[in-house]
Formats: sequence, C-alpha cells, structure tokens
Amino acid sequence: MNDVSLIKELGLNEVSRRTHIEAEHLGYIADKNFEKLVRLNVKGFIKILERELDIDFEQWLSEYEAFMSERNQKNEHKSISVSPKISAYTADGGHSNTGVKLLILALIIAVAGVIYVLNEGDYFSNVLNIFEDKNKSVTYTGAVAVQQAAKSLNEAKQESKNATSDENLYAIKNLEPILPTEENASVVVAMPEVNLNANTDKNETTQTNKEESVTQNQEQNTSSDASKEIKQASDDKIWHLSANTKEIKIVPRKKTWLGVINLDENKKRSLDTANSFTIEIGKKQLAVTGHGNINLEIDGQTIKFGDDRPKRFLIEKDKVSLLTYDEFVALNKGKSW
Repeated sequence: MNDVSLIKELGLNEVSRRTHIEAEHLGYIADKNFEKLVRLNVKGFIKILERELDIDFEQWLSEYEAFMSERNQKNEHKSISVSPKISAYTADGGHSNTGVKLLILALIIAVAGVIYVLNEGDYFSNVLNIFEDKNKSVTYTGAVAVQQAAKSLNEAKQESKNATSDENLYAIKNLEPILPTEENASVVVAMPEVNLNANTDKNETTQTNKEESVTQNQEQNTSSDASKEIKQASDDKIWHLSANTKEIKIVPRKKTWLGVINLDENKKRSLDTANSFTIEIGKKQLAVTGHGNINLEIDGQTIKFGDDRPKRFLIEKDKVSLLTYDEFVALNKGKSW
C-alpha cells in the first residue's frame, strides 16, 4: 500500500485526470485540511483514491473522524433553543369580540344605505325625465328654417366655385415653362459617376477575392505541413536495441517524479530527480515520468519529448516501446502505478 504523499509525487493534475476529482480537493486531502473538507463527499473521494492509486487511508481517516467528533461537540455547546411567546396563539377571546363588532357595523351601514336610496327615489325619477323630454320647450317654424338653410347652402357653393376659378386663372398666368435642358444636363453629369463607382467596386471586389484566395492557399499549405510533422512524430513509438546495449537513460529537462516497475519480480521504486536516471536492460520493466519534458538516450541516440503529459515506456531485452495509459494499466495488472 502506498502513502498519501503519493498524491503530491504524481502531481495533483495527473491524479485529477485519473480519478476525475478536482485538483483543489486533492490538495485538501494531501494537506489534511479537514476544515475545507467538511462539506465535501470525503469518503467517496477516499474510496476512489484507494482503488486507483492503492493508497492506505486508515490513519488519515482516523484523524479525520477525530476532527469531526471534536467539531460536533463544539457545535452542540453553541446551540441555543428559544421558545418565543406568540400573542396570536393565546386564548384571550379579544379577536373574536372584534370580529363581531365589525360585522354589526357593516350591517348598520348596509341598512342606512338602503334607506337613503329609497328616500332619494324622486331625485332619480327627475333625472330620467330630463333625458325623456322630447324638446317640448323649443318651437321652430319649419318653413322659415328650411328656406334660410337652403339660401345659406347656395351662397356657400357659389363662393366656392368663384374661388376655384380665380385660383386656376392665377396658376395659368404664372405658369413657368419647364426647362428640360437642366434635367438632361444633370443626368449626363450623374451617369459617368455611377459607372465609375461601379467599376471601382468591381476592382475592389476582384482584389479582395484574390487576397482571400492567396490566404486560403497559405493556410492549406501550413495545415498540410503541420499534419506531416505530427505523422512523423507519431510514427516513432518503438526503438530497437542493439545486442551490445546494456542500459538506457531517462534525462529530465526539469525536476520530475520517476517510477520504475520490475514486472518479473513485481517490485517498484520511485524518486524525484532532475538528473539522468539509468535503467538496466535484461529485465522486463515499466517506466513512467511525471511530465513529458524529458530526453530518452538509447545507443547514443537522443529522443526528445516536448509536452507536459506523463510518458510511459515498456523496456524489454531488444526494444523500448512508448505506451498509452490504457496499455500501461493493462501490463501493470489494472493499476495506474
């Protein structure tokens, strides 16, 4: 069984990728920051870490349980229960008396309203009589009114005709001839401008299309070159060893965690180092690094890796193979380390 310190040795990000637990929560577990873990599913996290990394959490859990027990005792001393007295629930009968009084007052107001309406009945009848009055107080002499209305209408029509005739005559006298030469001149001047603008827009559109075509060709060439480089880098996954090769070296370009598993003897060893590490040939072994900024030296040949992802290798008598995570776990009997 491994110790809790393995979480930091492998790196929080690497363990988070394997277990899908946030790196921040893994840091709390590694540092035993129990206060931050109170509201989290700690026991669920522990089960995942025990299964994936084969870590013994027995002592860690005993310390966590002691912390939670002490914390619960403090909270019990701080809790205070208060039973407030609510006047609404007291049986004094005051509210029922108030309801009866309001009901009696409402009945009195309703009765008074009915009496008032009955006494004022004459007033409403007088108002209705005003609307039903059929102009009894007004008398017209029909013949005289009709004659006066007809005379006024004829005078209005005659004045309208005279005004229309005067306006038409004035418009004819003051009518100015339309000069077509000015319109034609403006048309002649405007037409070349339209053609010039159209030609300019066409030229600009053509130039823009050419530039876009050149840009697209450059992008296609760049993507084609990039794909060739990626293919070339991914082809080299197995390096064959000569018969005289006795060892290989893993040279980290910055400090890293390094682990080696002897599959024949089922033994493990690990260390943090910034120096070159030598692995002897002759036994079937697995090697894993904390990051990918390393060089692999085989028979005087240097293979350079340049990313932050961990690198895993299978080292045999005649070759060294670069493994994926799933291949590494399969060879290590289902364990990531």
